[in-house]
Amino acid sequence: LAIATEGKDLDLQCILAPAMNLHRNPLGGRNFEYLSEDPLLSGELSSYICLGAISGGVYCYLKHFAADENETGENSQYHWMTEQALREIYAKPFEIAIKKAKVNAIMASKNRIGSVRASGSTSLLQSLLRDEWGFEGCVISDYYVSGNTNDADEAIRAGCDLTLEGTAKVVFDDTASATFEIALQQAAKNAIYTYCSTMARA
Repeated sequence: LAIATEGKDLDLQCILAPAMNLHRNPLGGRNFEYLSEDPLLSGELSSYICLGAISGGVYCYLKHFAADENETGENSQYHWMTEQALREIYAKPFEIAIKKAKVNAIMASKNRIGSVRASGSTSLLQSLLRDEWGFEGCVISDYYVSGNTNDADEAIRAGCDLTLEGTAKVVFDDTASATFEIALQQAAKNAIYTYCSTMARA
C-alpha cells in the first residue's frame, strides 16, 4: 500500500516496476532492482507489491518481459534457450504475478529471444501472455535508445501497445494499412482497459 499512497501523493497512475528478472550473477547491474534469483520467490513477492499498488489505483508495469537478465549490452543481445527454460525460469515470475494479482500492465524487454525481438514477438506477447495466461491489459516497450532492437511497426502488430520513447525517436513506417489501423485500435483499447480496470479495483 505504500506504493499506492506515494503514487497518489505524486499524482501517478502507474509505475515501471517491479523488475521481475532474476539475479543470474552476483555482479548483475540491475540486482538492486530485481527481487530474487528464484522465479517462484520473485513471482510471489511481485504479486503482493502489485496487489497493494493496484488497490490504491496505481498499476504496475512488470518488467522486462522476458529473459532480460543482463544489463550490459542488452539492446543487441540474442538469448538462446529451450522453451522449457523460458517457461520454468525466465517467464515464470510474470506468469505467477499475472495469475495471482491479475496484473494488467507489462513492459516488453529490448533483447531478442532466439532471433525474434521480445517486443515484436507474437508468440510471447499474444500466444503465451494473452491466450495462454489470460493477460488482459497493456504492454509497453522498453526505452527506445539508439541501436536497440525495438521496431514500432512489428511491435504494435505483435501486441506491444505503447512505445516508451527515450533518446531515439519512435518511427512507424506503415500508418496507412488496414493492419496498422486494426493494431492501433486494439492498442488503444488495451491501454484504456488497463487504466479503467485499475480504477475499478482501487
